[in-house]
Amino acid sequence: MKRTQLIMALIGIATVLAIYFTPASGQNIVNKCTQGDECAWVSTNCCPQNMGANWECVNEEETRMECPEDIVCPQVISPKPEANCVCNEGTCEAEE
Repeated sequence: MKRTQLIMALIGIATVLAIYFTPASGQNIVNKCTQGDECAWVSTNCCPQNMGANWECVNEEETRMECPEDIVCPQVISPKPEANCVCNEGTCEAEE
């Protein structure tokens, strides 16, 4: 019985991780930039920060997200990263 519960728990964890890391369908993420104000932190799985956002530093103006109305998000808090999202040599990236 305990082995079955462990397997079910592992399946549940794997499902949550798959939801968290699976990008939304119909998206076009652009990391290329020419100046710093083009880059920003964007949730690429369409989830809000209080429901498991997967943050990426991208060119906000050129990135296109088509988020479904019935998106499934993990019930975890995922605040926007505190690092600055900047344009560095033509690529949006977190400033260290």
